[in-house]
Amino acid sequence: MTATMHYKKPDAKAKKIILKEKVSEALDQYFTTLGDEKPKNLYNLILSEVETGILDATMKFTQQNQSQASVILDLNRGTFRKKLIHYGMLGSNKAGPKAKTEEA
Repeated sequence: MTATMHYKKPDAKAKKIILKEKVSEALDQYFTTLGDEKPKNLYNLILSEVETGILDATMKFTQQNQSQASVILDLNRGTFRKKLIHYGMLGSNKAGPKAKTEEA
């Protein structure tokens, strides 16, 4: 059985938003708020923030249909579910990303 997905055609007059520029702007703001403090584990922080945003937006777009969302993201459905579980985004477990404990 094949899922049928309907996509909205992009508005030709809509301003093109470059993701790379938005990421750069967000990081500039983040560094500004840090002041003299040096960030730790920045790469993983960014990946986690971006990935949860992608998963959340895609689930909203597909009206919570995991099969359609996994197809849109070109992810195996099992992998997609693992990611939802990892970030606490599945069902009643929507509390947010799993807390990571820091080692002393």
